[in-house]
Amino acid sequence: MTVLSGRELAAGIRSGTASAAAAVAASGHPARLSVVTATDDEASAWYVRSLASAAAKAGIGCEVEDLGPGAAADGIAAQLSALSADPTVAGIILTTPLPGGG
Repeated sequence: MTVLSGRELAAGIRSGTASAAAAVAASGHPARLSVVTATDDEASAWYVRSLASAAAKAGIGCEVEDLGPGAAADGIAAQLSALSADPTVAGIILTTPLPGGG
């Protein structure tokens, strides 16, 4: 029987991610994550803060695009499209819950 340690596994993943981010940065194109949020939900805000913290620890730039809880679906889609077209953005996360009425 093999026993896995979640903490050791997570530390290995974090270390590998930091190494990969450093290699990408050394190539002249630092990794950048964009987090798009359109809610005032506190649980979502906590999640966004934890994403930004984890990214910083791994050497990954992280920017939060807060569109506000009144954001319309077409505004959210436009922001996602713009970020998707940006070659400096390596990843995009759209948090939930999304505003209703979309």
